[in-house]
Amino acid sequence: MLAVVAALATARCDGAASEADPPRDAGSGSEGDGAGGADPTAPHQVPAACPLPRVYYVARRAGSCVTLAAEGGEWHPEPLFASAPVAVRGVTCAYRWTSATNAPPDPAPVRALGTTDGVAAVCEDDRSEALGSLAEIALFDPTASAGSVGCDVCGIVDADHAWFVLPPERLDRRAFLVRMSNGKYRAFQVAPTERRAIAVALPPPPAGVTYLPGRVGVY
Repeated sequence: MLAVVAALATARCDGAASEADPPRDAGSGSEGDGAGGADPTAPHQVPAACPLPRVYYVARRAGSCVTLAAEGGEWHPEPLFASAPVAVRGVTCAYRWTSATNAPPDPAPVRALGTTDGVAAVCEDDRSEALGSLAEIALFDPTASAGSVGCDVCGIVDADHAWFVLPPERLDRRAFLVRMSNGKYRAFQVAPTERRAIAVALPPPPAGVTYLPGRVGVY
């Protein structure tokens, strides 16, 4: 599906647990890289190198990306995952600042989307067709996450791939659950990355089973 194939690290931590139905308990949280520290109350984590980013990656909860009027200019949507299926391209985009008067970016209209959508400020526009890596982890209960950590619209599964917008201030360990056609779940964790938008290849499901397409939350 995607042009470039990257290494997929599949490290199963608990084969029986990772297909149990359904997940209920996040456990001790020992699975993961110990990043922690996500602050769900922060409006947006803006890269220090560019306090007024000119690009934002967005995953829309509903509807498509449209041009946003702003003070001194506009935010124009561009494809975020150019080779992704239509279902993914239709609800994700990169908003780029444009101004006929060379005005500084007005982030308010894009940041306002963060109340319902997944929004990640980007210092360096690093859109890439290269796949990220992930590991399979033990099932966890997303409702057990501290505070309101997580983004329930930031991931999209289609066939054997998943696409993500990764706002760092809303994520603890980049973990997500995928439901399968047999009613069971598998849990995965995206490897540590500085990228704010990434696609991954999911390992093959059991014989005769498929991954259910649609949104997945990231925590």
